[in-house]
Amino acid sequence: MSNKLIVAAAGSGKTTYLVEQALGIKDLKVLITTYTEANQTEIRNKIIEENKFLPSNVTVQTWFSFLLQHGVRPYQGYFFDHDIKGMNLVNGQSARGIKESDTMKYYFDKQCRIYSDKISKFLIKCNEASNGKVIDRLSSIYPHIFIDEVQDLAGYDLDFLKLLFNSPINMLLVGDPRQGTYSTSNVTKNKKFAKSKILHFFEDDKIGIDDTLLTTNYRSIAAICDLSNKLFPEHSATQSGNIRHTDHDGIFLVRPRDVDFYLTSYKPM
Repeated sequence: MSNKLIVAAAGSGKTTYLVEQALGIKDLKVLITTYTEANQTEIRNKIIEENKFLPSNVTVQTWFSFLLQHGVRPYQGYFFDHDIKGMNLVNGQSARGIKESDTMKYYFDKQCRIYSDKISKFLIKCNEASNGKVIDRLSSIYPHIFIDEVQDLAGYDLDFLKLLFNSPINMLLVGDPRQGTYSTSNVTKNKKFAKSKILHFFEDDKIGIDDTLLTTNYRSIAAICDLSNKLFPEHSATQSGNIRHTDHDGIFLVRPRDVDFYLTSYKPM
């Protein structure tokens, strides 16, 4: 068992790194999971670009799909008696004011779809009720689990990570706390570790943190990297590897009413 977190700068090639690590494993199953469908597609396309096809031992899956397939459905009967009809993706906190003892209303909407912000909590309950069968099953299927954009995980997802860290699974996590755009959950659980603060969650856990491997940003110019370093002085500095020059390099303030014109004129990344 090994647990490793790579703190990767934006534009540093973290997707390529994950793909290369996965393709280097030939005889064991590897799961690569990420929050958004766009990232899932990017990873799949990168594998095919590098390898011409998706190997049979490598699975690329979104985070919620992974939780439903391997965490909730196999052992839901230990904790819940009804068929789960899918997931209800929520932006805020679901079922406000409902007591946890009311399992049906707390975890599910009227169509018996589980609330996205409570999937990991439900999974943890299933694992407890089944005496660890959820994690045991996962360990038997995937000796390696890679998580991309780990800064997007929040709430009870982080408690689920702890279960994985203490399992026989080899965990590889990649992310950039400075790019905390999305979030799997807005619950108060583990709120202090959200987005740019997520590194603090791993400090006392069973994981090695490497913040020196992927620190060169090949996408942004030096001025942007320097600004990012000033905004996040607690993280390792990022240096620019972008040597291309245009007639419009720099950092600019754009008025809201000029945004569309600016995008059309300069096509920034």
